[in-house]
Amino acid sequence: MLLVLEVGNATTTLGAFRGDELVFTARTATRHTPLPDEHALMLGQLLALYGCAPNSFDGAAISSVVPGLYPALTAAVKQLCGCAAVCVGPGVKTGLDIRLDAPAALGSDRVCGAVAAASAYPLPALVCNFGTAATICCIGDGGQYLGGCIAPGVEVGAQALADRAAQLPQVALKAPASVLGKNTAEAMQAGIVYGAASMVDGMVARYTQLLGQSPTVVATGEFAPLIAPCCRTPLVQDAHLLLRGLRQIYCKNHR
Repeated sequence: MLLVLEVGNATTTLGAFRGDELVFTARTATRHTPLPDEHALMLGQLLALYGCAPNSFDGAAISSVVPGLYPALTAAVKQLCGCAAVCVGPGVKTGLDIRLDAPAALGSDRVCGAVAAASAYPLPALVCNFGTAATICCIGDGGQYLGGCIAPGVEVGAQALADRAAQLPQVALKAPASVLGKNTAEAMQAGIVYGAASMVDGMVARYTQLLGQSPTVVATGEFAPLIAPCCRTPLVQDAHLLLRGLRQIYCKNHR
């Protein structure tokens, strides 16, 4: 089997593939520690929870938006599973034609999402990833990575309001019944959630004009189930897009 780890700023998603079948997934808080033993302990506990023996894996792939964690994570995988891990980054084969000023600086999460979307959906396509940041990646009709945008995520926005505005409280991240908030909490929720959805609608319209045709729009990430239903743009929700991209990148580097 193949072990895949998608490490975000706040959460880490683990998955196990048997061939092209995703057997299970699990999520935990990202541990910003340089100690391999702590990561090995976390991985071992998650695998045990799903009844999966560490020695059943013959390969691993890791994507981390916290690059400093790669050494500890690869050491933990080696210690626990006895296999080497492919880490998404410069020098790793992805098959993407990345048309950026500095291709090596493209985040590994965006690489994984683009690789998976380019093979699974009609092109051109936009990948909207809703996590700590809200990102949109634009993939051309020939599979080229053309660029994209990065904005604050809904959780970051909500926290910033509560931290910096004396009369604004912490609010639950949910869509209110209407954009006409009838109290402070509802007004904040309307602005945060429907505002994020409107950002997506507006950016998709701009990308459509730029591309000269309507793209497939794919939504993924922790907050996709919250934001996607509030968008007027038709979106395909794909919770495991990045994990499938990780598997594809692993396969490109182990033929």
